[in-house]
Amino acid sequence: WKAAVISSWLVALAVLVLQLDSVALLPKKTKYETWHGEELFVSTRNIWSTLACPLAFLIFGVFWQDMGPSRTVFVDRFCIHQTDPELKRAGIRGLAGFLKETERLVV
Repeated sequence: WKAAVISSWLVALAVLVLQLDSVALLPKKTKYETWHGEELFVSTRNIWSTLACPLAFLIFGVFWQDMGPSRTVFVDRFCIHQTDPELKRAGIRGLAGFLKETERLVV
């Protein structure tokens, strides 16, 4: 979900920049007038952030595994030192932590 959160923040920043007066690529905010008692409050809402940020979060949250880098790793006997007994033991012990994080193992 980290990629989804980061992408949402980046989209929010992009929307903010595209709405600046100096850039003006997206329409301005919409004004809303509401009455609270006898006072009139004018607020603005930004439809672009309301639509774009959740959409970016959803896209990256659902499809990040397909869009991200490949996580395929090939491990064979040459990854473990074959002649030095101490390095060989350390390599074999290190496999447990490596295999703990794997989802699939092909032998």
